[in-house]
Amino acid sequence: MLYNVTSIAYNQYTDLPSLKHINTSILLLQRYIVENQETCARVAVRESGKTLLDALIGEVLVTCEKLSWLANSGAQYLQVRLSLSIVEP
Repeated sequence: MLYNVTSIAYNQYTDLPSLKHINTSILLLQRYIVENQETCARVAVRESGKTLLDALIGEVLVTCEKLSWLANSGAQYLQVRLSLSIVEP
């Protein structure tokens, strides 16, 4: 019984995406937002009623900065989280 539980847990852990894959995905998302910033800002204008400049600064720029932080610093926090989820029952 214990062997089955640990085997299932191990298989779930090995199926998790690698940190390198997550980082690549974050950078691709950031690049897409930068390349399509006007479209993203126009959607924010429709959704929030902000001006185009406010949407660019308050939505697009902030999102890109958060993605940049995740790409640069998020791995250390995600790695700790992954190891804690394995240890805890």
